[in-house]
Amino acid sequence: MLPEFPSRINLDQLEPSKIFETRPDFNSWVRFPIVNGFLRLAVIPKSDIKISLSSRPKDDPGMIVISLGYLDDMRSAIGTIEVPFSVEKTTPNILKRNYNEFWIVWVNGEIFVLKAGEKKAFISMKYKTYSIQYVGFSSPNSSAVWYLRDGEKIITSASSRFIYHGIRTGYLELAFKGKSDAHFALLFLGGRAAPPMVEVKLGVHGNKKSCIRVDNNDHNQTEKFTPDLLSVDRFIIFCFNWHNGILTVRTDHPQGPIVIESNERSVDFVPHYFAVRTGHGTAGKWIFGVNNAKAIVENNETNEAK
Repeated sequence: MLPEFPSRINLDQLEPSKIFETRPDFNSWVRFPIVNGFLRLAVIPKSDIKISLSSRPKDDPGMIVISLGYLDDMRSAIGTIEVPFSVEKTTPNILKRNYNEFWIVWVNGEIFVLKAGEKKAFISMKYKTYSIQYVGFSSPNSSAVWYLRDGEKIITSASSRFIYHGIRTGYLELAFKGKSDAHFALLFLGGRAAPPMVEVKLGVHGNKKSCIRVDNNDHNQTEKFTPDLLSVDRFIIFCFNWHNGILTVRTDHPQGPIVIESNERSVDFVPHYFAVRTGHGTAGKWIFGVNNAKAIVENNETNEAK
């Protein structure tokens, strides 16, 4: 079963080692690889299918491989390209429908696979944390038609070769404590904050406004009045969700109030890193890794139903 949403814990009682601080003299971004994420996909198969999760648009040592419906639609497995059947489960008729939808969620060193509309994973595996930005599709024994949430349609022929696609959906939760100017960014490059990128500035202008900027542009793509959004006394949880190029920021939980949302396609690239900083001489404390598989699925199932 998917774990409980961990943000119910008292964030103020976390060990100091789990809290990251940006100081007033920090004018540059502090970058971290994006290691959590999710996919929702649909497939019309004729027999068994394979899905790979990779850091590059090609077969990669250590990449995750998910095998569904092999042995006449009786078994499924998760593993790596070196050991593809690390975890095996009996999953009769997992591909019996003409149109099959699945969630794949990777978070905090564990990967879950579940059917759309269900709350329990039918197979899961713990793995060494690995940065995933690309998904590969393969149907070794017959053709298959795949549909992604971003509207992309992919056709695979009877081949063990993976066809790769950049993952343009994602979800991150961070907690922040500070008086103003919490800056968050999604980056394609890890070495420097350069285009393509998108930046969210929370609680700027004395904790009165928030805005979204794209590619280091001085012009705000979106700006909103958000008085007293940040707090120097307690951690505020922010949920960042990007899908079809639109970036949405909410507070407290994945279905909480919207703080700000881009009005154009701001995330029109495959993010590899996220970064944080505090601006205009302010200090702040951050908590990362609040992500949770159950929250991701429930949030996006709700959005799909709207």
